[in-house]
Amino acid sequence: MKNFSDRVLSRLTGLVPAKWLVVAGMAFLFGCGTVVTQPDFPACIHNAAGDCILLDDVEPILNDSSLTADQKRAKLRELGIEDEQLINALINA
Repeated sequence: MKNFSDRVLSRLTGLVPAKWLVVAGMAFLFGCGTVVTQPDFPACIHNAAGDCILLDDVEPILNDSSLTADQKRAKLRELGIEDEQLINALINA
């Protein structure tokens, strides 16, 4: 006698007990094996290459105590941030 899960799988797969078919279908539905790219946020600041500038990219510059404020400004510009008000706000925060 089949157990409950085998009976459910049999019904889901058209009376074919191919568990791999169900697993593959679920993996496809839930995005298993998809390529994960950098997230695109609607209010994202983009650098010249079109990549989103993340806080993870900015924090090491802002937290580097060996850099002066002007050096931090230069590094933030190199990162792709062009808005001087934003640069000042990040440094003074």
